[in-house]
Amino acid sequence: MADLGELIVRLSADIKNLDSSLKQAKGSLQNFDNTAKAIAQSVRRALTFTVAGFGIYQLGQALKNAFQEGIQAVDSFHLTTIGVASTLTDMAEDQTDVQANYTKALAYSRDMYNELELAAQVLCLRERADPGMEHHGPERRGAPEGGN
Repeated sequence: MADLGELIVRLSADIKNLDSSLKQAKGSLQNFDNTAKAIAQSVRRALTFTVAGFGIYQLGQALKNAFQEGIQAVDSFHLTTIGVASTLTDMAEDQTDVQANYTKALAYSRDMYNELELAAQVLCLRERADPGMEHHGPERRGAPEGGN
């Protein structure tokens, strides 16, 4: 029976080693789990800052683009009105006071530009309201009915 006693002692020692190894593995898994959670939290923080930074960048770009478009619209207005005023000044029959002709032509071209912008906005609004409607050109204000 010494063999049986010896087997029990060995088995008992193996079970203790197994129990110790399982506890060590459990601790290692717990450490791995804690490490994985810490890494995930760090990644979340990094992504949050990245997304926030990207959002701020996009906002800055949108503001910059809006500002540039505003400047381009003003430049376009000035260049267009100056070009029209110059052409009208060149076409004037009375060339004795070119500066006065240009001043009048510039005022006229600015008013005309604003009228054209208003007509374009009205046309766009009508188009949105009824996309299938046919357009025969902007309506002229003050034009006699049935006439040109």
